[in-house]
Amino acid sequence: MTVHTISHIAINGLDADAYGALYVDSLGLNLVRRVHTNIEANTDAEISQAYEHETIIINNGERGVSIEAICRTIARPEDLPYPMDPIQLGVDRIYVQSANHEGDDVVITDPDGTKIQVSAGDRSYIKGIRMLVPDYQKSREFWPATLGLEVNDAPEGTEFQGFIDVRSGTDMFRIELEQSSLPVIPTNGYQLGAGRLAFTVDDVEATLERALATGAQEFGNLGRFELGPVTMVAGFWLEPSGVVIQALQFIKK
Repeated sequence: MTVHTISHIAINGLDADAYGALYVDSLGLNLVRRVHTNIEANTDAEISQAYEHETIIINNGERGVSIEAICRTIARPEDLPYPMDPIQLGVDRIYVQSANHEGDDVVITDPDGTKIQVSAGDRSYIKGIRMLVPDYQKSREFWPATLGLEVNDAPEGTEFQGFIDVRSGTDMFRIELEQSSLPVIPTNGYQLGAGRLAFTVDDVEATLERALATGAQEFGNLGRFELGPVTMVAGFWLEPSGVVIQALQFIKK
């Protein structure tokens, strides 16, 4: 089992226009596509009411990690089977280098509260994330056991306890792990914020079996999606912070 790259960060949001204005217009990232769908009542297994679903995908303008903001307009959120309260543990911060920014690093927030640390540079790209985890030692064991990704302990005096480096196109993407006392609330697919991290692997079924054998909790079922000349296979499980980990495999027909 081999992890090739980090594919994307999936964010639940409310306003696709706001994500486009921030990441594309302000920070200089690339708009890949934007898809709007009207969902009729009783066609979604978990949301009985009609609603609007809009996805905006943003990346570095090359084959690197993407941000996939999934924005739902729901007339009666109180009728949902799960709350949309913002995520607490999990992805706390996204690191972005912006060609539009000058000077020292600044920390801003995205439309739904996730922090973005912006640094200056000659091009705009997504550099990494900071994750809040309930038990650093468990997370330190989780990543190599499930995805084969090595966790490096951070130098003494650093805010976070460890980090993972994974390929993102021609760049390296860093995942920082910081222990937090916030309560664990596993994602249900609706909470606002970055609730899912996707990685490309060479064998999804073997990767999922390996993750479950270590005690990881499966999230949903193995999925197969026809995407023109390829079939995408996806498996899902929960990281100790409650964030969904998604393994993706693309098979040519």
